[in-house]
This record gives sequence, structure tokens and C-alpha cells, in this order.
Amino acid sequence: MMGPTPRKAYQTADGLFLIFTLMDVFEIIGVATSAVAVAGTGIVLVAKLLFKNYLVKSIETHKSNLERVNIINQIQFGELHKERAVVIKDMYQLLHDYRMIVLEFYNAPLSPQFPAQDFERRVANWTKVTPTFSNYLHRNRILFSANLCVILDKLNNDLDKISQDTQKYLRSFKLLEDQVAAIKHNDKKFDDLKKEINLIMEKEIFKTFDLLDAEFRKLLGVDIRT
Repeated sequence: MMGPTPRKAYQTADGLFLIFTLMDVFEIIGVATSAVAVAGTGIVLVAKLLFKNYLVKSIETHKSNLERVNIINQIQFGELHKERAVVIKDMYQLLHDYRMIVLEFYNAPLSPQFPAQDFERRVANWTKVTPTFSNYLHRNRILFSANLCVILDKLNNDLDKISQDTQKYLRSFKLLEDQVAAIKHNDKKFDDLKKEINLIMEKEIFKTFDLLDAEFRKLLGVDIRT
């Protein structure tokens, strides 16, 4: 049989003696180890909790930033769509005014009482609307679709040609009275120009009207014809 567990004596700083058995020492070490383990586990749990809270806050901050960016983009694109809608509407109205001015010049009879004044008014209206339409197109072409830009550019070139041909025809007369007389009596050259212009006014312009109308309805997201 084994004898009793030997005891060991330890002197403290104040001179007292502490006597421990070997089992006492093991118990003290075990308690200390358990305390360290518990403390270590607590530190790990606290660290995990802090990291989880940090991660949650980071995700919420990121989501908040994304929502803010999304709102800003919606506002920006909303303003862009609004601007495009205004430009398309204005282009439609400008083109309508252009068509009415040209058709009046070539098709409506001159005023019986004041033919010269009526003629000069028509020339002034045409002279004004031509650069207005062209400049508006070039300033805002970035807001039109690629297909619509091609159609508008072609139409603008056709309208410029009409204007130049008409000016060339009118300059063939020296006096205002001669110009008025040629129009009143439906001069052959004037009649040829009228046929060419009416074709463009009725065919090309209405094709452009349809495209502008389609673009406008697409922006609205509805079919305004129904």
C-alpha cells in the first residue's frame, strides 16, 4: 500500500509557512487552468459578438449607400427622360410649324388686297423657321435615338435644299412685283418646286412625325393613341 501523500512546506513573504500536499497543488493548477479557459472562451464569444455587430452595421451602411445611389440615379434618369420628352415635343411642334409655313408659301393664294405684304410675311416666316429648326436639331441630337437622328438629318438636308432652291428661284426676278406676279400666276418653275416640296411635306415629314410620336409614347410608357 502507498503511504500518505507527502506534504510540502512553502514560506511566504511574511514568514508564514503554507503546507500543501501534491493533490492540493494539482487542484490549484486545475482551478487556475479552468479560470483561464473560461476567460478565454468569454473573450472569444465577445470577439465574435463584436465582429457580428460590426458586420451587421457594415452591411446596413452598404445597403444605405446603395439605396442612396439608386435614388440619385432614379432622379438623374428621371430628369433625363423629362428633358428628352420636352425636346421631342418641341421638335414635333417646330416641324409642324415649318410644314405649315412652307405649305402656305407654295399653296395658299396671296392676299388679294395686299399681295406684296403677304408675300414678304411668308418669306420672313420661312427665313426665321429654317435656322430655328436646324439649330434646335443640332443642339439636342444627343437626346434622340440613332435611328431618329438619321431621319431628322436627312429631313433637315431636304428642307435646306428646298429653301435654297426657292431662294434661287426668287433671285431670278429683279423686282418684288415680278416675284409676286410669278407666284400669283403659278409660274412653271414655281409649280415644279411646289410639286417637289409638297411630296416632302406629305411623305418625309409625316414619317418623321410618326417616329417622334413613337419616341414620345415610349418615354411615357403608354400608347396615347388608344
